[in-house]
Amino acid sequence: MKIVLAQINCTAGDLHGNSLKILHACQHARDTEATLVITPEMALCSYLPEDWLLRKEFIQACYQALTTLAAQIQDITLVVGHPLYKDGRLFNAVSVIQNGHLLTTYRKNHLFTDQLLDERRYFTPGNQLCTFKCDNTFFGLDFDNEAVHPFRLLLAALLPTLVAALAFRLL
Repeated sequence: MKIVLAQINCTAGDLHGNSLKILHACQHARDTEATLVITPEMALCSYLPEDWLLRKEFIQACYQALTTLAAQIQDITLVVGHPLYKDGRLFNAVSVIQNGHLLTTYRKNHLFTDQLLDERRYFTPGNQLCTFKCDNTFFGLDFDNEAVHPFRLLLAALLPTLVAALAFRLL
């Protein structure tokens, strides 16, 4: 299995431009016979759009950009970061897109806070694990700073008949 880590430089608030960068990364992945593309956190709107997240119109535009992007994804699996408004709350999320459809969405569990950045100002923490299948391999979704928490499942690659890889980070 080939995986493309799309190291794209997203621009805050440029949903159309960021979508084009993501689509270009997907085309590059197809050209190199990769089957999975992983984008940076909040790639759709860029990390972190800060107070734009407080605007209902911006969140609606992000969702529209996500569904438009999803419809254009074929013959590859895309993992893309975006804000998600659900049940009256805003989440830092990542969705898996396959064959034009949103397959599953993970909501970031452990929000990052330091002197310069407070994700809790904008987002509600999620509370679910999330897995998806790509080419007979199961993956678990996680954000980079969540891996520092003890006993977090980082990646589980399960073939139909045997466990191929199971990684845990114990601190």
